[in-house]
Parts: sequence; structure tokens; C-alpha cells
Amino acid sequence: MTTPATPSCDRTGCTAGAVVHWSRRPTAEELAATPAEQQTSDMRRLVHACGPHAIGLDLAAHVHSSTCAGPNAGTLPQCGCTPEPLTPTQLPTLATLTTGWQITP
Repeated sequence: MTTPATPSCDRTGCTAGAVVHWSRRPTAEELAATPAEQQTSDMRRLVHACGPHAIGLDLAAHVHSSTCAGPNAGTLPQCGCTPEPLTPTQLPTLATLTTGWQITP
């Protein structure tokens, strides 16, 4: 069994492994390069970041704009855009761990 490769940080010049990812809308260029039959109204691109270049986990839960600057050291731990609000299906729910502990949003 092989371990999948860890994506690297998307910050220009950084080769560290990613520890967090979030999604953003595609840019006009990315959309134009995507075949029409693969385009959907909910298209997203993943953004990866290492620890020093990561945005906060609360922001990572949101879908970001196509112009989102993250990961950008000048805006961290923010990203520089106004993320889309979470829909009710994206909101965190109560989780019970095998130890009996509960994680609440």
C-alpha cells in the first residue's frame, strides 16, 4: 500500500507540505480552460497551505472568491477576500468521539 503524496503549499516559492486546504471559485482563465461539459455552477479549486501560510480553520470552511489572495503572508491569518456564507448543510454539527467526549461547533 502506498501513501498518497501530500500536496505542497500554494504560496509562490514555498515547497512545504500542506496542512490545511480550502476552496475558492475558479478565475476567468481557469473557467475558460475547463471544457464546457465539466463546468458547473458550483465549480471550485482547492488551495493548499503549510502551517506558516495557512488561513484560520474557521475561514477554511468557507468557499472563497476567485480573487482570494490566500495564502499571502501580508493578510494572514485572514485571506483578503469576503468568503461566501456557509449554507445550513455546511455548518458543523455535534460529534461524539469514541471516548465519549463531544465536539460542538
